[in-house]
Amino acid sequence: MSDISSVSAIDESKISENTKSQSNQEIEQKDEVIVLKLKEKNSGQTIELKSGDVVGRYSVDFFQKMNNYKLISRLHFQVLYKEGKWFIRDLESTNGTFLNTKKLEPDKDYEIKKGDVINIAGIVDFIVQ
Repeated sequence: MSDISSVSAIDESKISENTKSQSNQEIEQKDEVIVLKLKEKNSGQTIELKSGDVVGRYSVDFFQKMNNYKLISRLHFQVLYKEGKWFIRDLESTNGTFLNTKKLEPDKDYEIKKGDVINIAGIVDFIVQ
């Protein structure tokens, strides 16, 4: 634990309005949620993700019930919300992440929109809600 008694207080009136609005925007973005619905007849299963959430083998309960769940990497992909848009990033998964049948390059952000199909390792499809 550090002693902060010698640190002077910040005069909030000197903080720019731009900085304040940027902080408020970051707070709003943290509250945003994206829903992915499993594309399987009569499933109805969904996952709700916030910006920064990672989807992987152990992060979604029903993955372990699948026979071939080990094809899904432990850290498969991440969703991000920035500047009012949602993005997906493959996290160097072994068997790939696909967006509308296009294989994603690892560590690169791709915008996702309602109706897009996200495929994990060629075995699980989700529809962006």
